[in-house]
Amino acid sequence: MERITRQAYVLPPQNAAEIVLKHGNERSSTHPYSASIGALSPTLDATFFALSDPKRRGILERLGRGPATLSQLAEPSGLTLNGIKKHVGILELAGLVETEKVGRVRECRLGSATTLGQAGEWIEAHRRAWEGRFDRFERFVEGAR
Repeated sequence: MERITRQAYVLPPQNAAEIVLKHGNERSSTHPYSASIGALSPTLDATFFALSDPKRRGILERLGRGPATLSQLAEPSGLTLNGIKKHVGILELAGLVETEKVGRVRECRLGSATTLGQAGEWIEAHRRAWEGRFDRFERFVEGAR
């Protein structure tokens, strides 16, 4: 039996909603992130993808305290300037961060709350659905006693 391992490779920000799967048998293929089980909107896909990385969540936490330059974001995270630019680019693509060239530096700030609002609505709808399922299951278990 052939053992297949998968590693996800992040594509450039313009393709953030795609994942390249590289299999252990050296074959590779590109699959859209949204599958037939129910695709999310491209905005939600990009938002959840952006929030999936702890470094990017850390950037958002830092920007919650106020605007910062790329250098200011890179310093405490231990990332290179190029590394932080890639993370900020993914956050910007998702609408979570806005950047602006100010003189010789690029300043970053939190984007509009609309993107997070859409993600929150999606999470809330699924939370309500699961709570309903658990309530029905509880009634079933209580009725079986």
